[in-house]
Amino acid sequence: MQYVQRKLQRSVTLMRKSVCTRPKPSTRVPVRRVMEKAHRNRLSSRYKAWLNGKRVICLDIPDDYDYMDPVLVELLKRKVAP
Repeated sequence: MQYVQRKLQRSVTLMRKSVCTRPKPSTRVPVRRVMEKAHRNRLSSRYKAWLNGKRVICLDIPDDYDYMDPVLVELLKRKVAP
């Protein structure tokens, strides 16, 4: 019985450690891109300290597409292309 309890406690501990409670600061991405202004506002209000003055660009794409919709993918490629 003690063995099972230890295994269960270890599983719970690992699950708690794997859950991300806050984002890690990123130095590799100088510009964040979001689809809508609402996304930019939510990102800025929740993670202001982690953004640390980095640019957040709004692409003005409505969030009406399904995940990996081919139309959305093409639109993103055109908007984000250098």
